[in-house]
Amino acid sequence: MLFINLASTAEGAVLADRLGLDKQVFWDIASVSSGDSWALRTWYPVPGVVDTAASNNDFAPTFTTELANKDIGLAISAAEDTGTPLEIGKHVQQLFQRLIDAGESGKDCSMIIKLADGSLDSAK
Repeated sequence: MLFINLASTAEGAVLADRLGLDKQVFWDIASVSSGDSWALRTWYPVPGVVDTAASNNDFAPTFTTELANKDIGLAISAAEDTGTPLEIGKHVQQLFQRLIDAGESGKDCSMIIKLADGSLDSAK
């Protein structure tokens, strides 16, 4: 659930930026509304907003992309064993796999924002 939430947090942050919203104002509003979450308050993937976020340190890992991919893979495996569809989870795992394929397995999983904003894809 955390990694799905992290992906949606990254997408929301990118959308807010592209709409011209101030990153701090957006975070302030989201953190006291229905957009609030642990990922938003702790791992916010935009630098200069949340002190504890890896985005402030070039995505030095607090929890690596590789570990996130492994953990969401375990959840997907358990879901398959029980006949439980995890469509969103599968999509987020594909995003983490793209980061790994791009050589970013050791970076923080909040680097998923680089896929949401297109900067990782354009760096190729």
